[in-house]
Amino acid sequence: MASDAKTGKVNWYQAIAEVALIILGILGALAVDSWWDERSERKAEIDYLESLRTDFISTRLSLSKEIEVEKRILGIGREIHTNIATGLSQLSTEELVNKISDFYWFSAWEWEPVTATYDELIGSGHLEYIQNQALRISLGQFRHLVGQLNDYRGIQISEWQMSHRPFVYEHLIVSDMDWIGDYHPVSPFTNDISKLESKQFWNLVSDWMVSHNTMLWRYQKALENCDEIIGIIDSELATKTEKTQ
Repeated sequence: MASDAKTGKVNWYQAIAEVALIILGILGALAVDSWWDERSERKAEIDYLESLRTDFISTRLSLSKEIEVEKRILGIGREIHTNIATGLSQLSTEELVNKISDFYWFSAWEWEPVTATYDELIGSGHLEYIQNQALRISLGQFRHLVGQLNDYRGIQISEWQMSHRPFVYEHLIVSDMDWIGDYHPVSPFTNDISKLESKQFWNLVSDWMVSHNTMLWRYQKALENCDEIIGIIDSELATKTEKTQ
């Protein structure tokens, strides 16, 4: 502490000035550290936003493909209904069996979006780096939608196994439908096409179309959410990139 060498008295003005300088130095250092941390977080945020955009562009493409699959299955269902209504006269036996095979085809047991960046944000605790609250909410909503979508896929598969597969396996030859890979044994039986004109099969086709129409709606909702996320990210990147330049 500052003191007068001759009198030994404390020079309070000088002492206060020295303390003030020390405090200002500490505050300055803290401010620099805070500025640097903030700058680093904003740089990390931009990197995360760019990675999220890449992931969701890929996810959007995947969703679009799944939507086309669902539309194709619904179209096949309408063809099968028309064929039943006209006494199985619209399609040959081979064409009809192929249509049924495609009608009950799953593109995937479980649809998987690209979530590597979001998983990293959650796992590392860096989700707070994303400043836009609307984006954080939309990311959470998308994860929830995907969970619901795949839960419904599980219900759909169970429905196939419990109701549709027994009928199809009883009246149609599995090898004719290419459901056993490259192995094509010669069956001593024939396809019982007459059963495909029954009320039971008409109702099965109807139920399966309802199921896939619901699946289509779920995919479309996920696509809307995906587009919303991409839009927010594009806006954030445009704003933040300008500020860092």
